[in-house]
Amino acid sequence: MGKAPAEAGPTGPESAITPSRRRYRMHGLAGLLRDRPAIADDLGSMLSKRAATELLRLQKYRNDGSSKSAPRLAALIKQLVNI
Repeated sequence: MGKAPAEAGPTGPESAITPSRRRYRMHGLAGLLRDRPAIADDLGSMLSKRAATELLRLQKYRNDGSSKSAPRLAALIKQLVNI
């Protein structure tokens, strides 16, 4: 088999997001949000609703008081970041 085309980009460990790649991507996102303020408004609204929902969930688990709270919280965090 031949090599993957250069356009496909790197794969494997070398494709990890480095701090410089993250800054580059965030710079692109910042430009998009400046050019399209409606997207920024929608994103802010969506994140605000998500944060409120997650806060309610965390308060529920905090008030649970059972010894299973820590594993539930860990599962909640994994769900939040889509792991």
